[in-house]
Amino acid sequence: MREKIRVPVKDTEIADKLMPTTHGFSLDRVPPETKYREAHNRDDVGFVDVDTARIVNFTETVLKTEEDEYDFDVIILPTGFDVGSGALARMNIPGCDGCSLTEQWQKDSRSTLGLQAHG
Repeated sequence: MREKIRVPVKDTEIADKLMPTTHGFSLDRVPPETKYREAHNRDDVGFVDVDTARIVNFTETVLKTEEDEYDFDVIILPTGFDVGSGALARMNIPGCDGCSLTEQWQKDSRSTLGLQAHG
């Protein structure tokens, strides 16, 4: 899976930083359909690794880390995504016992990817 993640990103250093290291694949941050990884190949897109240089401050046009400053138009903070169940939770589907799937999934996930629930 790591090699498949690496393919769309031309810069190997950035590709390595996009690899999951603290969790298994598909447990967090799986945006393959959004062209997230491919966006890193664009000339107008930069990558700031806040694991190595924490954000100190930012204004409307400048991001300042412990090591550098970056001019920007837009900041995207890929902190995680609600892949799979997000749209279903917003539908607020009621269950047989009156508990909605949204309420059930907030408690915990007891099946593959949390897409099924008793009742």
